[in-house]
Amino acid sequence: MFKRLCLFLVMALSAVCCAQETTPTERLVFAGPPEGILSLPVLRMIETTSGSDVEFVEWKTPDQLRSLISSRRADVVACHVNVAANFANRGADVRLLNVTLWKLFWLVGTADNASLTSAGLSGLQVGVPLKGDLPDVLISTLKKKLNNGMTLMYAPSSVSLAHWLLGGKTNLAMLPEPVASSLLVKSHKANGSMRRSLDVQQLWSEAFGGPSRLPFAGIAAVGDRVSDARLRQFVSDYADAARWCRENPHEAALLPSRHMPTTALDIDALGQSLGIAPPQPERAADCRREIEDYLRVIENENPNLIGNKLPDATFYF
Repeated sequence: MFKRLCLFLVMALSAVCCAQETTPTERLVFAGPPEGILSLPVLRMIETTSGSDVEFVEWKTPDQLRSLISSRRADVVACHVNVAANFANRGADVRLLNVTLWKLFWLVGTADNASLTSAGLSGLQVGVPLKGDLPDVLISTLKKKLNNGMTLMYAPSSVSLAHWLLGGKTNLAMLPEPVASSLLVKSHKANGSMRRSLDVQQLWSEAFGGPSRLPFAGIAAVGDRVSDARLRQFVSDYADAARWCRENPHEAALLPSRHMPTTALDIDALGQSLGIAPPQPERAADCRREIEDYLRVIENENPNLIGNKLPDATFYF
C-alpha cells in the first residue's frame, strides 16, 4: 500500500511538472506604426521564437491609437512618452515600459544651410510641423532659451513640411525620423540639394546642458490582461531585438516589407534612419528623472499634451 501511494505521488508530481513546463506563454498584442522604428524590434521578435506569442496590430493615426487603448484591444503600444503620460493622467490604465527613441528631430535644409550653428539660426525661417504639438513645444522652448530671432512657419504634418522643403516653400525644416531620412534619400536621387543642418538634440544639450538626447518615445502597457511577469519578459526580448536592429540596420529595414507588403517607406531611408535614431531601450523606472525633466518642459509650454500634470510613480514600470 505504501509503495503504491509513493508511486501515485511521484506520478502526480511528474504530471504537475510537465504541465508547468508546457504551459504556453501568455499571448500579447502589440500595436505600433507600421513603418516606425519602435515597431521594428517587435517584427524581429515575430520572426524568432521570442515573438511566437506576439500579435502585431498597426496604428497609423492618433485616433486609431486612442481607440486601441480605450478598448484595451492592445496589451502594449508604441507611442510618444508624453502621449502615454496624457492617457495615464486622464484615467487610462497605461504604464510606460521603456524609452526607446532618444534622438528624433533634425533641422534639414538646402545646401547653403548645411553648416549652421545655433547662432546662425538668428533671422532664419524654420518650418515646423503641427503647431502647438511636440515639435512646436521643443523648437519654441529652444527659441526662448537661445534668444535668437528665428521665425517659425507651421505645416499641418511632417510629410507636408517635407514637400514644402523640396518645393522651395521653406529652406529649413524641423523633421522627425524617419521622415528626415526619407527626404534626404529622395533628394540624393534627384539633385542632392538637401542636408542635415542641425541635430535638435545637440541644440537642446547646448541650451540646457546634459546629454544630447531626450526621452521621446517608447512602449507602454495597457490594462492588466497580461501579467507583469509576461511584460518583463517582453521588455527583455524587445531589448534583445532592438540590439539586433542596431547591429543589422539594413536587414532590419527589410522587416516592414516582409510583414506589411504595402509599406511605402524606402528601405534605404529606413536603414539610414536606424543609424541616425537607433532604438536604444531603457526601462522607464531607470530613467524616470530624465522623463520628468522632459515632461516639465512640455508642461510649461502646453500642459494639455501631458494631461496637465506629471504622472505619478505607478506610471513607471
